[in-house]
Amino acid sequence: MKKEYGLLAPVIAKLESWTSEDAIHAYHEWLEDGGSFEAVSNPVIQWHVWHEDLPCLRERYERGDSLALLKAVERCAVIGLPFPTWCREAYLKSWRKASQYECRTLDEAFDYDMKGINLARARERFLLSVKVASEVRRMLNSGNTVEKALGVVAEQNDISFSRAREWYYELRDDPSVAHLLPGKSEIPRKD
Repeated sequence: MKKEYGLLAPVIAKLESWTSEDAIHAYHEWLEDGGSFEAVSNPVIQWHVWHEDLPCLRERYERGDSLALLKAVERCAVIGLPFPTWCREAYLKSWRKASQYECRTLDEAFDYDMKGINLARARERFLLSVKVASEVRRMLNSGNTVEKALGVVAEQNDISFSRAREWYYELRDDPSVAHLLPGKSEIPRKD
């Protein structure tokens, strides 16, 4: 690992060996040292991305979902983590196709095709999903249960309960949109 991450090797080794309880403990120490609850670089979010998001994105990428690579790059960039090996190698392979003029477009280099996507409709769906997740978060911060909040928000926005749930859970833990959601996430509190 030392060769792979250089000076960051001890930090990455620690991150890889942590349990979620270790991350929560580190998070509370981080708060006591002046860390911000909402900051996307807090230890619990970093642990979650490293241990939960990135392995899922790797599986999706290996199954042919080329967008998963770009999402992994975004996750690492947003919270300040180095790329895991698979991500770095895949990104460099794609980037070099473009930078060494082996293809005509970045879409081709990263094997991602936006043709056929109605951008206006996709943007509208994204904005509605953020609105739904924000409203659910607001209701949770007011003491409502997740089920109640999802039901109310789904009805108010004329979408199904399952769609509201899907969007909420999809966006709740996504550091790239966390700044768009009000209030606090469900990071466990110190007893």
